[in-house]
Amino acid sequence: MPTTVWPTIRSHVVRTTNLDNCGAPLVGPKSQIVSDGHVSIKISPQYEDGEETAPKNAAGKIQFVDKAQDELKYHNVEIAFLQVHPELFSQTTGQPIVLDHAGNATGIRIGATIRSNFALETWTDVPGTVCGPDGKLYGYALLPWIKDGRLGDFSFENALANFTITARTEARSPWGVGPYDVVLNAAAAPATEPAPGPLLTPIAADQHIHMEPTSIIYPAPTAGAVPLAP
Repeated sequence: MPTTVWPTIRSHVVRTTNLDNCGAPLVGPKSQIVSDGHVSIKISPQYEDGEETAPKNAAGKIQFVDKAQDELKYHNVEIAFLQVHPELFSQTTGQPIVLDHAGNATGIRIGATIRSNFALETWTDVPGTVCGPDGKLYGYALLPWIKDGRLGDFSFENALANFTITARTEARSPWGVGPYDVVLNAAAAPATEPAPGPLLTPIAADQHIHMEPTSIIYPAPTAGAVPLAP
């Protein structure tokens, strides 16, 4: 089978999903948020260097060199936002929301470190490609389990403030194929055409990031947190 090679540019929206302490999506009335208020998403792989053994004899000559394999520990994730989004900040950092007189989320309070668990998805453009039989292509990226989000440095000055959330990925995600329709699935009788569905294969225990092109367009931004159905 041919390999699909695709470029990627821009990032249209991010979708965050609440996870429980074991990394599974939380079904509930305020479980997911879609926002286009981000500036960037930076991912930095972190490796544990394998131990190197290079014994020397009495003359100071190395007898042999053996190096254990390097291992991926996790990915550091940095998400920069150009606006204050109380529910999104609360979801990614675990910090409490401030409500107004009508019960609307209007602010956030920053206190002691609180453990957070969430998933992150984003959709990018695939430039230089034409629409195929399934329509326009987008780049889809998923980080199925991110934890320990915290708010970084920011300043109030004569310029727009950017707010940065830093966190890290976690292995052994129970995301599976996910709760969303993000790729085309093969036609199921009596249908004859492919239809939107979840990932075709589950996320494995040692996998931190999933990326692939998809013809399923990204979701529209939500007005705050919205339900995730069973």
